Amino acid sequence: PEKTAAEKGKDASGKGRLLGCLAIILLVVTLGAIGAWFSGGAKKETAAVPPPPAPDPGPPKEMSNSLGMTLVYCPPGSFMMGSPGSEPGRDSDETQHQVTFTKGFYMGAKEVTQGQWKALMGSNPSRFSSCGDDCPVERVSWEDCQAFITKLNEKEGTGRYRLPTEAEWEYACRAGSTEPFAFGSCLSTGQANYNGYSPLEGCPTGEYRLKPLPVASFPPNAWGFYDMHGNVFEWCSDWYGGSYYANSPKADPVGYNSGAYRVVRGGSWPTTAGYCRSANRTRYAPDGRDSDLGFRVACSVDDEKRPEPASPPEPDAKISNSLGQSFIYCPPGTFTMGSPDPEPGRSSDETQHAVTLTKGFYIGTTEVTQGQWKAVMGDNPSEFPSCGDNCPVDRVSWDNCQAFIRKLNEKEGTTLYRLPTEAEWEYACRAGTTTALYSGPITILGQNNAPELYGIAWYGGNSCASYEGATGCSSWPEKQESCDHCGPHVVAQKTPNAWGLYDMLGNVTEWCNDWYQGGYYTQSPAADPAGPDAGSSRVKRGGSWVHFAKACRSACRNWDAPADLSNSAGFRLARSLAQ
Repeated sequence: PEKTAAEKGKDASGKGRLLGCLAIILLVVTLGAIGAWFSGGAKKETAAVPPPPAPDPGPPKEMSNSLGMTLVYCPPGSFMMGSPGSEPGRDSDETQHQVTFTKGFYMGAKEVTQGQWKALMGSNPSRFSSCGDDCPVERVSWEDCQAFITKLNEKEGTGRYRLPTEAEWEYACRAGSTEPFAFGSCLSTGQANYNGYSPLEGCPTGEYRLKPLPVASFPPNAWGFYDMHGNVFEWCSDWYGGSYYANSPKADPVGYNSGAYRVVRGGSWPTTAGYCRSANRTRYAPDGRDSDLGFRVACSVDDEKRPEPASPPEPDAKISNSLGQSFIYCPPGTFTMGSPDPEPGRSSDETQHAVTLTKGFYIGTTEVTQGQWKAVMGDNPSEFPSCGDNCPVDRVSWDNCQAFIRKLNEKEGTTLYRLPTEAEWEYACRAGTTTALYSGPITILGQNNAPELYGIAWYGGNSCASYEGATGCSSWPEKQESCDHCGPHVVAQKTPNAWGLYDMLGNVTEWCNDWYQGGYYTQSPAADPAGPDAGSSRVKRGGSWVHFAKACRSACRNWDAPADLSNSAGFRLARSLAQ
């Protein structure tokens, strides 16, 4: 049909708009060509943008060596080391604190086996050798492990194999867990080889297999490590320090640079579940060997220089407790114990010999007083209560002293209080001296007359007393001081020795921890002697208010049955360092 004039007008208008758009496009293209001509005549190509580099995958998740060991990579990271106060079975050395690893490391997926030990060392020290090559090697000391690692590094042409640090061990054991075990709040005997008769509090009992099992007999933790709980204890590189967590570095801790014991971790086939907790810390002497003691190796990612171990903090020179008892620190050292033949009053059981104490200890500044005994035990067994609360407690047996020490340790939340060994007692009494008394030589003019004792000790020659209940002593022979009644006196009234210890001689004779044996000095160890293994009497030292002068020498040894009660017998406490 024919278009109307209006429709024809619309067509003309649309064609005009289309022609205008085409003209504009042509103009833009022309101007662009002209610009290209003036800028160089040729069109430049745009350079290709390279793709971003692929992220560094880091070390392989696993590595292996020529012994067939598989080691799993533990990445850098932070975790909470130790245990919360509410954790069942917790010990006081497990203070919780954050630890950061700035570098990753490898650790053996399994404990070192008997087969691997034999392949490298040519022998098998294990008690359970019949368990087979896939069972963990045991009865190896920390020093034995170092010999194995030295040979392994030589064989692999590296220097990177080592024992894990205690912190590395716990980091790998937890594998991200914050519970007592990598598997949760309880550990079943379907997850680990331990004494299932003694589970953690509130957890079900299980099987007790009485021996180690082949490694990897149970499921691994979340990072792929087998037997981190149970089977055999595992040596770590660190020296053990009971208070180390309180001052350890936050990053890459490696333990103290010296000590008496090395750390072992993880519990074992004969131990309770408490020892198998991720946070549990146990210790052995570096030369110690046992049928539940093995190890697993760690391996540094490269040959980086590892942090140097820290020096243990110096013990305080003097400490005190909630009873107001003060203690003086006695440093490690060597001294001559016993007496020389010419010493007045000497007995035949005082053979002179050198003794070395390898560990320092604390010892009470004074004897335990009646007031301190009452505060802990609630009674006063003393024959001389009228002497007062600041007089030494008396009429206490060795057994009574142990009961006091148990209660004091409970009260103080520790296990460090104890009686001193006989060697510790004499070392502290002498305070560096070699003479009969800590003040110098002794001159014995009569049984109860030694002038040099007067200023340092209450003994049978000068213990005159006027309080109610004092003992009649008018008939005592050859007294230095004449009087009718005698008894113990308030502690710390005489001159102390060079280390600040009062009444080490006289006042009351003091129980020591050791069993007594007359010939012990001729066969005792040169380092840290602790007395015979058994006996019928316990050692007493120092003499007392009732004793002759010769009994109040530094070397004099006395003894009584552990249940014996005497109005001249008391005690002084020792306290081990928190190790």
